[in-house]
Amino acid sequence: MIIHSGYGAVAYSGISASSAQRQEGRTLSAAIAAPAKNADQVSLSSAGMNALAKDLTASAEDTNTEIRSNVKNSWLSRQAHSNPELAGAMAYNLANVQEAPLVNLTDFLNGKGPMRYTSNNAPVTKESDAYFDAIAPKILQGRINLYETEKAKGTPDAEIVDKLIGYMDGQPVRYQEMTAWPERAYGTTGSV
Repeated sequence: MIIHSGYGAVAYSGISASSAQRQEGRTLSAAIAAPAKNADQVSLSSAGMNALAKDLTASAEDTNTEIRSNVKNSWLSRQAHSNPELAGAMAYNLANVQEAPLVNLTDFLNGKGPMRYTSNNAPVTKESDAYFDAIAPKILQGRINLYETEKAKGTPDAEIVDKLIGYMDGQPVRYQEMTAWPERAYGTTGSV
């Protein structure tokens, strides 16, 4: 069973079935999977904060420049450029909907192991949750700022989608893997 991020579900709404639905035919909405109000609170150590700061200022070597140069080849870009009406909704959703990690619950629900990120099969830990909680709002704000700037300039929606894809391609690889970004944007499974 896979929890599919609300971001992905909204971005793909009306376009095709989500990868989570294709994998096992079962999804668990992010709202159902939301942690209880009394869930453990985790904070990052100074080493974790340093790693986060490094990720937020990642150099070109730390990002996947091969993908970034192929934005027009992405599945999302092709959809946006082929349907101008859909492009507006895609651009808005890509910019404004908070991502959530894409998590496989199969082992966890069967009592055989932890939840795992679908992109790289890494276990979900308190530290990875804290990392995601620290970086995700900053990335969301960056997407919102980019969207609003481009809308103010009068940039066509399909081009805004391309710019948002490029922005996401430039985010830390760890964050991309947690949200299965390359797979969702480029329509690949397990590789970029």
